[in-house]
Amino acid sequence: SEALVLHIAELATADFMGDTESCIGSEAILNIELTGVAPWNVELTDENGAEIYFEATESPYELVLNTDVSMTYTLVTVKDANNCDGLASGTALVTVNDLPTAILTAEDAAVCAGEIIEVELALTGIAPWMISLGNGSNISQEYEVTEASEIVEFIAPYTSFDLQVNTISDANECLGTSEGVAAIDVKASPMVDLGADTAICMGNIYLLDAQNLGETYAWSTGETTQTIEVDETMADSNNDLVVTVDVTNATGCSTTDETIVHFKDCTGINELTADDVQLMPNPNTGRFILNIPSNKDITTISIHNNLGELITQVQKSEIQSQMNIDVSHLSNGVYFVIIRSSENQISKRFIIQK
Repeated sequence: SEALVLHIAELATADFMGDTESCIGSEAILNIELTGVAPWNVELTDENGAEIYFEATESPYELVLNTDVSMTYTLVTVKDANNCDGLASGTALVTVNDLPTAILTAEDAAVCAGEIIEVELALTGIAPWMISLGNGSNISQEYEVTEASEIVEFIAPYTSFDLQVNTISDANECLGTSEGVAAIDVKASPMVDLGADTAICMGNIYLLDAQNLGETYAWSTGETTQTIEVDETMADSNNDLVVTVDVTNATGCSTTDETIVHFKDCTGINELTADDVQLMPNPNTGRFILNIPSNKDITTISIHNNLGELITQVQKSEIQSQMNIDVSHLSNGVYFVIIRSSENQISKRFIIQK
């Protein structure tokens, strides 16, 4: 007689891997752990008795639910590819969180670029909230807000826009809705850059330029011109000179910048000094000779008018130890040659007199 071989398959099992949360309008995912041979046919019910059937092809299996109400689900049956009824047990809670909301309140205003705009926010949802304020597209400033009613400060950009809530999300990571718009007219502010802090040798004059031709200038030195010259006689006991300038334009907007010039003793140091450079003749007709020692690492030579405006510039590759300069097309007046090295810069004043 032939032997009978009997294969006994283990019963399939199905268990929830935990509760989950979602937001109104978003999918909820329940993770289910399965044993046995794929695929599995699974049945579960919600707390209202509604039955849900699905086929799972892998374990763990992500069951996607579309629900806008919190609900408890119970596993009822599981059957695997062996067609054996298995053990399905356990419940899982799907918590559906309300969407947060934001109401923005701010006055329509005309402001200067960089000015602070106070924005009042009224929020619902679970703290803390992550808020993005801007124009709904390319302007955005981010905030973490911990109170349901809070005032935040928005820094005006350089262009007019409608201020609104770009996005809001709360601690449940739900993306919410918002309302409220304020029309912000941004007046142009001057762009001021005195440059990075620098160090130059004692005995040299350093030229500072606030740019913005024709505006109003207020320097910490008391001067009111676009450009000023500074030297070590103006420095403190540490040979540091802190210089600030406030530039105001015709719209009434102002911008402040600051730089620090340190004056160092360059005795014995191979740095460019005023004595290294010869400019002759001076005065001249706009044609002159500029002698520069070849052992100095000169990076640029530029000529400016007495307002600090750049007239012409010579790049490093074109610099020679003796240069014939021709700016005879310029009108009579006072001009400056600024010679920059890798270590410092010096300024030479010359007069065109035809």
